Amino acid sequence: MRKILAALVIVSAMALGGCAQQTPPSGTTITEMTHSQSKAVPNFDSSEQVEKDPARLAEFQALLEGHAGESTDDRSDGCTGGTTTDLSWVWSDRTTDTLSTYRCGQDAPDFVVELTELIASWR
Repeated sequence: MRKILAALVIVSAMALGGCAQQTPPSGTTITEMTHSQSKAVPNFDSSEQVEKDPARLAEFQALLEGHAGESTDDRSDGCTGGTTTDLSWVWSDRTTDTLSTYRCGQDAPDFVVELTELIASWR
């Protein structure tokens, strides 16, 4: 049910010109996350990685909570060569969420910049 509601929120936000970061479920923690990044450069490793390290998961959750409700839309129209970050994660209540962001240029929202840098630091 949460995926359907999240999808409706994201589609609605996109129709209005941006995406809003979801608010984490109250009282839950992230137990596992799969992440990948891709970039249009030769030999860039875009493989998926599974993250189970509690410290890293807590760092990601703190980032989500610190930017809850903020835009995930990179307003860099016409920019090519950026970094796409794809994530899916499992909450302790066994619900799941997904997120995809694109960072290119200097106009990306703070959340997208911080998320891109965080995931890149784990690779």
